[in-house]
Amino acid sequence: MIPGPDVVIGCPRCGALHRRWSLASGNTFGAVLWSDGWFEAPMRPLPPLVARCMGCHAFFWVARAVELGHVDRVTSQCGETLTTLTLESTGARRIEVMQRLRSDLGMGLQEVKHFVAQLPARLGEYDHLGTARHIADRFEELGARVSSTRIVTQPDVPKPPREWTEAPQVQDLSHPLI
Repeated sequence: MIPGPDVVIGCPRCGALHRRWSLASGNTFGAVLWSDGWFEAPMRPLPPLVARCMGCHAFFWVARAVELGHVDRVTSQCGETLTTLTLESTGARRIEVMQRLRSDLGMGLQEVKHFVAQLPARLGEYDHLGTARHIADRFEELGARVSSTRIVTQPDVPKPPREWTEAPQVQDLSHPLI
């Protein structure tokens, strides 16, 4: 069971904001399907069907509430780290470095000649530091000088309005009204 984004809904009567949780994925192991169509799955629970508004205290069907948007806590907090490798110089073993460029990066002979003539040049971007370190080590063992730069990127996810993130969660009717 993986939680999904919170769905921001408005009370059908007064428009007060509430958040309803959702699932990104779940499974049906141990599920029971009843003859009246009701479905129960321990690893795929259902959000409340009926809720009580925190604003006007009226009961409402959650499915009939107006959906205003989503608040995704997971995506907005995830960043990606990229390591950029740059070949600064080939060193004394220039021919061997050029052969390594051909074999490791799949470049043709003319591409390698042009690449080496334009030093410093970018070898590539890698999302795993271990992979970047391995490639840099392979060139450095030949006497080449390789520099690396790590960049942390944040996804371009617009921030939801503060009212959405502060809206109360829809509670099952078994919870007392606060």
